[in-house]
Amino acid sequence: MPPTRKAARRPRRDRASVGKPSDRRAPSPATIATNRLNELAEALDITLSELAARIEALEHLLVEGRLCTLDDLIRSREVVDRRENDR
Repeated sequence: MPPTRKAARRPRRDRASVGKPSDRRAPSPATIATNRLNELAEALDITLSELAARIEALEHLLVEGRLCTLDDLIRSREVVDRRENDR
C-alpha cells in the first residue's frame, strides 16, 4: 500500500486573540484634527517665510532701480501696520 499524505495543518491561532479587538485603534477625531492643524501650521510657516523673502527681493529691486527710496518703503510699511492695528 502506498504511503498516505498527511493533510497540511494551518497554524494555530492564539485563543486569547480570537474575537478581541486588536491593540491598534483608529485615531480619535481630536487627534486627527490636531495633526491636521500641525501640518497646516508648518505649511503656513514655510509659505510666510517664502513670501517675506520675495517681498524683500522686490523692495531691493525697487530701491536699486530708483523707483522708490528706502524712506518710501518704510512709510508704506507704517501705513500697513496702522491698517492692521485698526482692525
